[in-house]
Amino acid sequence: MVDFEKSIVAELPTELEAIIDMFVKDHGAQHSLRKVAHVSGVSQATINRKFRQFYGMTPMRWLWEFRTCLAAELITVAPHLSLASVAGKCGFATLAHFSRRFHGTFNQPPKNFRTNQTALNQTRLIATSVSVPVTSKLKDQALKALHNRLQSKLPPNR
Repeated sequence: MVDFEKSIVAELPTELEAIIDMFVKDHGAQHSLRKVAHVSGVSQATINRKFRQFYGMTPMRWLWEFRTCLAAELITVAPHLSLASVAGKCGFATLAHFSRRFHGTFNQPPKNFRTNQTALNQTRLIATSVSVPVTSKLKDQALKALHNRLQSKLPPNR
């Protein structure tokens, strides 16, 4: 479990701990609500209710938001990677799906995001290798970004 995840999980209801841990560790796998219910040991209805109560969204929506934030972090640290490669590393089956999700989350296509991030950093990494692992640190940064995005959207009483 990554560092920031430990602090987030400490705040989570018990039913959600195993789910978030599974999503973060295995972000690229195909997850279903049935699988999530099995891992957590509670019903699908309870999982949906707890996620909506805590995050304001379903568990599957949370997973897609996490994958999108992870992709944004990967684009930022490895701008030389193709967007198709970023999409694959972050669990998106197609580039089109990735682009739609990314645009919906960040209000800009991933290509523009990469251009803007490169301009902000005033540097571009030179590709010496296309192998950039999705590390615990990268997952930690994505989890922080998602947590901050969600906190700003949720009402104060959960």
